[in-house]
Amino acid sequence: MTRIIIALALSLTAALAVAQPTAEQREQLEQRLATVAERLQLTEEQKAQIEPIITDSFTQRQEILARYGIDPQAGSGRSGRPNPRTARKLRQEMESVRDATTSQMEAILDDEQLAEFARIQEESRAELRSQIRGGR
Repeated sequence: MTRIIIALALSLTAALAVAQPTAEQREQLEQRLATVAERLQLTEEQKAQIEPIITDSFTQRQEILARYGIDPQAGSGRSGRPNPRTARKLRQEMESVRDATTSQMEAILDDEQLAEFARIQEESRAELRSQIRGGR
């Protein structure tokens, strides 16, 4: 029984560690929100509407990367660059989050803002890809 309790406590601790963003991640999120707001020239109402969407998207992407053992700030995962099968799964999961985020944003942004948001997403994707490959 004691072993079960210890195992549960360790699992919960690990889950909480993943769920709690680091100071660096919080800073990245705040920076991303500011960049999006500025580049899209959002109204105050739009800012309030997109903040939870961007926050949720950021959190989901961080969780996916953590699940695959990837720390973009370090330049790679636990075992270096992911193998092709893992990379494909990772890409599919990340695209799913991006598509869901875009779908939510379509209800808030006008066509011009959506086009700029797509450019921001592509820039972020390219930057992440570069970081994972070690090309910082």
